[in-house]
Amino acid sequence: MCKGCQLSVANVQLGTGKRNWILATLATLIPILAPFALFAAESNPASPVNGTSAPLRLCVENSSWHLPPGTRIEGDTLLTEVRTDAAPGARDARASVEIDVSDAFAAMQCVAVTARVCGEGVSEPPHEWQGAKTQLAYTDFFGERVHLDAVLPRGSFGWTNVTVRLSPLRAPRGIPGGRVRLSLGLENAAGRVAFDLASLRIDYEDTGIPRVKEDEDLQPRSADLQARSADLAPEGRLHAAQRRPPLRGCMLPQRATTEDDIETLRRWGATLVRFQIARDFGKIGANSDLAEYAAWVDSRLDNLAQVLDWCAARGMKVCVDLHATPGGIRAGDGDTAMLYEERLADAFVETWRRIAARCAPGVQTTCAPGVQTTCA
Repeated sequence: MCKGCQLSVANVQLGTGKRNWILATLATLIPILAPFALFAAESNPASPVNGTSAPLRLCVENSSWHLPPGTRIEGDTLLTEVRTDAAPGARDARASVEIDVSDAFAAMQCVAVTARVCGEGVSEPPHEWQGAKTQLAYTDFFGERVHLDAVLPRGSFGWTNVTVRLSPLRAPRGIPGGRVRLSLGLENAAGRVAFDLASLRIDYEDTGIPRVKEDEDLQPRSADLQARSADLAPEGRLHAAQRRPPLRGCMLPQRATTEDDIETLRRWGATLVRFQIARDFGKIGANSDLAEYAAWVDSRLDNLAQVLDWCAARGMKVCVDLHATPGGIRAGDGDTAMLYEERLADAFVETWRRIAARCAPGVQTTCAPGVQTTCA
């Protein structure tokens, strides 16, 4: 018996007769009160607002768990198991259920789903985001599938709380239908994992960010911030960085950016965006076909040129992020491959030359120490 259980027993010293009387009374009352409790649960489903929380169990009882092979519910416990001899393609045992988060997103609140979980013999999965986990998944406004994971330890571990969060900032245009899918179990790994459904709960957490109205135009008060910087600078002298207007913004999605995206960010007060040229990040040997890699980068430059024009018209700056390097990473140490192979390094430099030539013709750039080129 755990220490907490021992303390609870020690503090309640009941005689056998009195204890039996209490149990008999409870056995009589439960059948009478159960219908009223069930009615209350069904007529008032869990819908926490304004930073409060309520047991998610009330929502789940009126939904249906999807229980694929390897998952089952026994009482208040969800059990998931994958045998160690299971084939690589059959190492998935995750139960799932849909939950409604529309109230939280309407109030610009973060959704946090928490449960107690323990595991036994969880094997090492091929990727760090796999294994024993809880996950929230949804389809965003643009039709892209988004997954948010809370990954649990490998091996064996005792009962512990795990929380996965979904912020409204992840989906500023909301989630169509307001529903997300909660998954609990094992992904691409063997072992046994148990989830305590009685502890499963949903919390709505305040983000401190107000909902922006469609007709509201938020702009940073650059003059106020600059004046504040001047007060803090020694003897009123501003460094070059302090003389620049403060920048605020975000990273653009990997899909094609639209002018509506840029206009929305401008209304929210953004003055800087980061344009991604990214794929297969962190993969061994990625982008080793240099001809195909060059063609793929060039395919992103049309949209980059559009983003530059849209941002220039709104006084916004663009940070170009080439986040996919020739050769990806090396096997073994995970280092960037182009740091060890000259042909990959040359391809990286040449890629930046093509980006500069497309986006800033006539501008002299330094692509390597002591080597300058003028983009035609």
